[in-house]
Amino acid sequence: MAAYLVDHMVADLMELQDEQVEVSIDNSFIRQQPDNLYGNNELTGMEGEQTLSGQAHALIRRLLECKWLTSVPDENSLDELLIVPDYAILVLDVLHSIVHPIDKPYNSFVYSTYSVLRTANEERDYMFPALQSAYDHTQDLLASLRALLHNIHKFYQSLQERQDIRGLLEEHFDEYQVLVAAKTYHPLKTVDSVHRFRPRILSLLREWLQDSEVLDLLVQSMRTHRSGIQDDTARYEIIRMIQFILDSFETMDSFLHEIDRRNSAYSRASVERIQYLLNSDRNTKGKLVELLKHLPKLQDTEQMSTSSILPEMEKLPIFRVEYTDSYGLFTEPTRRQRGKTQPLKTKDKVPDVLFAAEADELIERAKSLFSNEHIIEFILSQMPAEGILEAHALTIDEVEDFLRTMVAVIKADESDIPYSLAWDDEADAVIVNGYRIPALTFKRLIGEKSHHSL
Repeated sequence: MAAYLVDHMVADLMELQDEQVEVSIDNSFIRQQPDNLYGNNELTGMEGEQTLSGQAHALIRRLLECKWLTSVPDENSLDELLIVPDYAILVLDVLHSIVHPIDKPYNSFVYSTYSVLRTANEERDYMFPALQSAYDHTQDLLASLRALLHNIHKFYQSLQERQDIRGLLEEHFDEYQVLVAAKTYHPLKTVDSVHRFRPRILSLLREWLQDSEVLDLLVQSMRTHRSGIQDDTARYEIIRMIQFILDSFETMDSFLHEIDRRNSAYSRASVERIQYLLNSDRNTKGKLVELLKHLPKLQDTEQMSTSSILPEMEKLPIFRVEYTDSYGLFTEPTRRQRGKTQPLKTKDKVPDVLFAAEADELIERAKSLFSNEHIIEFILSQMPAEGILEAHALTIDEVEDFLRTMVAVIKADESDIPYSLAWDDEADAVIVNGYRIPALTFKRLIGEKSHHSL
C-alpha cells in the first residue's frame, strides 16, 4: 500500500527535478482515496485526522517512517525537500510499468548495430563506445525477439477464449496487426532484416578480433572512458562483448524460425476460428454443437439427474440418416499385388574408362572457365585506368559472363585477388543487359596493377 501511495504521489503530486521532489499536497488526491484507505493498520496515525491537510501530513509522516521518502531541510528557509531514494525509484518504476505498460517502438536494432560498427571502423575513433552501443543494441534485439515470441504466443492462447466474431476481428486487426505484426514483425523481415545486415556485422567483428592494432585501439578507448581499468581486464571485456555479438547473430536463425512458425500458426488458427464462429450460429450442425455444449458430462451423474436440458434433448427427433444409392451394392475390387520388379538391361553400356574421361574433360572445362586467372582477367580487362569498376559498367553479354561476375564477388575476399569489393548501401541492385546484380563496385588494390597487367 505504501508503494501504491508513493507511486500516485510521484505521478500526481510531485514535481521531479534532479531526483529532488518539491511536494505540494493537492486536496483532489485525498478526496479520490476510498474511506477505508486510512483505516488500516499500515497507515497508523491517520484515523484521528479529520481535515484533508491533516490526512496529507499523516500520510507523509508514514511514508517517511517506512523509508519511501527522505526529508532534507532547506538551510535558507523553513521548507523541507522530500527526496525519493534510489531503491524506491526502482520499485516505483517496476510498479508503474506493470500498471501502465510502455509502448516502446521498434528501433531498428540490427541496422543500428551495423551502423555504429561501420562508422567506428571507418573513422577509427570512439571505438569502445561504438562497441558498447552495438552490444546494447544486440541485447535489445534479443529482448525484442523474446517479447515478440511471447506476444504471438499470448494472442494464440487467447483465440480459444473468443466466442464472438466481433471481438476476434478486433483482436486480430486492431491489436495483433498493429501492435505485433506492423510494429515489430514486419520491420524485422523487411527494412531491418537480420539476414541483410548480419554478414556485414560478422565480417567487421571478425576483422577486429584478428587485428591486434584494432584491439589496442579498443583497449585504449575503453581506458579513456573507464578510468582505472587494467589492460588485461579491458582486453578480456572487449573480446567478451565481441564474442557475445558474434554468438548472438550466428545462433539467431533458430529463434527467427520459431517466430515465423508461430506467426504462421496464429494466422492459420485465427482464420479457422473465424470460420468456425461464422458457421456455428448459422447451420444446423452449429446449433446442435451449442446445445451439446450445455449438456452435463456423462461422468457427472448428479448433474445429469438434475439437468433440465437433458429431458428436453431426449424429446428431439434426432435420428441417424443413411442413404441407398447406385453405389451401395458396389464392392471395390482387390488389387493384385505385384511382385518385385526387375530392372531392364541396357543394350549398350558406356565403358567406365570413356565415362571417366568425359567427366574429367567436363571438370577441366569448368575449371578453365572459372579459374582465378580468367576471373581476374574478366574484371581487370573492364576496369578503367583509375581502377574503379561499378556494377552498371560491367559488360555481361552471356550467361558465362554473369557466372564469372558471381564468382568474382565470391572470390573477392581471397588473398591472391588483386581487387576489393565495396557495397552500395543505398541501392539494392542494378540491371545490366537483362541481368540483375547487386549494386557493388570493384576496386583495384594498390600495387597490383603491374603484377596483374594484361
